[in-house]
Amino acid sequence: MNFSVRMNLNSGRNNSDSENKNDLQYFDLQSGELEKDSLQYTSRNNHTKTNSYDVNSTFTYPVSKQHFVDVSAGYSYNGTDNAQLAKDLSVPGQETVVDSLSRFFDYSYGQSPLSVNYRYQSEKGTVNVAAGLKGVGTWMQGNYPALESHVNRSSFNVVPELQLNITKEGKQFTFMYSADAQQPSFDEVQPVRDVTDPLNPVVGNPDLATAFRHQANLSYNQFTMKNNLSVMATISGNLTRNKVVRNQLLLEDVYQSIRRETRFLNMNGDYGLNGNYMIRKGFKNNKYNVQLFGMLGYSHAVSMTDNQKNIGLTWTGNQRLSLNATPNKWLEASANVSYSLNKTDFSLKEQNRYLTQTWTSGLTGRVTLPADFQWGANLTKNFVSGINNNITNNPLVINTDLSKHLLKSKELVVSVRVNDLLKQNNFVNRRVTDNGIVDSKTNTNSRFAIFSIIWMPQKWGMGMYRHGDGSLIRMR
Repeated sequence: MNFSVRMNLNSGRNNSDSENKNDLQYFDLQSGELEKDSLQYTSRNNHTKTNSYDVNSTFTYPVSKQHFVDVSAGYSYNGTDNAQLAKDLSVPGQETVVDSLSRFFDYSYGQSPLSVNYRYQSEKGTVNVAAGLKGVGTWMQGNYPALESHVNRSSFNVVPELQLNITKEGKQFTFMYSADAQQPSFDEVQPVRDVTDPLNPVVGNPDLATAFRHQANLSYNQFTMKNNLSVMATISGNLTRNKVVRNQLLLEDVYQSIRRETRFLNMNGDYGLNGNYMIRKGFKNNKYNVQLFGMLGYSHAVSMTDNQKNIGLTWTGNQRLSLNATPNKWLEASANVSYSLNKTDFSLKEQNRYLTQTWTSGLTGRVTLPADFQWGANLTKNFVSGINNNITNNPLVINTDLSKHLLKSKELVVSVRVNDLLKQNNFVNRRVTDNGIVDSKTNTNSRFAIFSIIWMPQKWGMGMYRHGDGSLIRMR
């Protein structure tokens, strides 16, 4: 019989001040003359306080040597108090509170799962099966005192749980199924219009239902020590019911200017499938090894655009081959080549098809030189297609370092490292949203040098020895 309890407590505060200038100009489409000029100059003082805790307990009752009943229960709480005071600074020397931009609210949400499972374990431990039910209760409360507006919602769901594990002669087969309730965020259910950004207002939906996500995972692992062979394969899938999605409405005002208003609703039909594998083979006592990795994913995402249903079909794939060699004590080297693909199609005709392909090759090496010197280098070349040339230019990134061990015990290390010798390390990221993509590039100062001195003392006097974790003990 086993019983355990775990508890976590967290508390935090965040204060921030900002100033915002929004200059909105409206022009006549025919004459091009300025019809309206609106300047919004505001300051925002934001104060946020958060508190959270969670308690989890587990109890195991042995029915027999091979049969067990597992019971687990928990409770989690998250609370937030937010005070945002907005003031108009348009008139020099005068500060006027803007009620429409000020936000004073508090909200809290919690979850209380309870699960009961029956578990079987074979005599030799080669087969483990667990099956049962889990009940999940969730709740949320929120208040806008100034507007006398309240949010009070709760839900309870019961889902099955299943886990199967079979292990035999270095091979392992695992299947898992689970489900979880996903409560909408407070911003998604808030009854008050958020006009912090006047051109992109956000309107919550207090009638949103709790989303429910099903997940299944099937995996296989094999390791054969005799021939240094490792094999891994995984297939997983997920399905979400009542997924909370954004509905972005394009609204035109009297000046024919477009505002993008965001609302929220529940939709079904969101699911995904993923698979990956890895094969690794070692040669000559693992001095040389070859590794092949692959991944393929499919996503069927639902969303709304201007009150029209939009389905995004996304395929992602990756293949990587790497070679690693450590032929002797003074040389380490590795080489790799990979190919990745990202293809997205949207059901709405107004949306485009996006296809991105990337070839990446890399070389890494480290050499131990005479007189306790070490030199290392890393080269990476990317070939990207499908992203605008103004975003990426197929960079070649070269990093290198040189180090020297000093003192008789080699405890002192002096090193210098130079990153991005050619200054081509452009950070490119493509993010697929519900109804489009975002290409972003961060052009930081990636070429820089670091000089460091590291002292790693190993002896602290007579009879003092160091543990593997770095702590010291005295031996008698």
